[in-house]
Amino acid sequence: MPRALAYPLNVPNGRLALIVAADEFEDRGLAALVAPRRDAADLARALADPDIGGFEVKTIVNRPRHEVERAIARFFTAGQRDETLLLYFSGHGLKDENGMLHFAMADTSWTSCPRRPSRPRS
Repeated sequence: MPRALAYPLNVPNGRLALIVAADEFEDRGLAALVAPRRDAADLARALADPDIGGFEVKTIVNRPRHEVERAIARFFTAGQRDETLLLYFSGHGLKDENGMLHFAMADTSWTSCPRRPSRPRS
């Protein structure tokens, strides 16, 4: 389980990244993915490197939607005007019938979406 974000952020250099990755899904209609976990780890290393990004990095992998939504909301709410906040997602993107993009989390149910998105492409 990822460590919780501490609030207020108080990042010394004012650079914080939140990386969200989803590659395993409860719903069999969403294929497991190979790259998101690796993408998240590789990007976290690069962003945290003081010679490259110098970010304080928090990573969330394969968590339920409500946990990810709460982490994202707290991440942006706690940020200060002069800080750089970066949110990155790696996983399935699902478009609904209105063309709106939704990110699939570990507990996303593709088969029971009220406005069923188009079938995901791996």
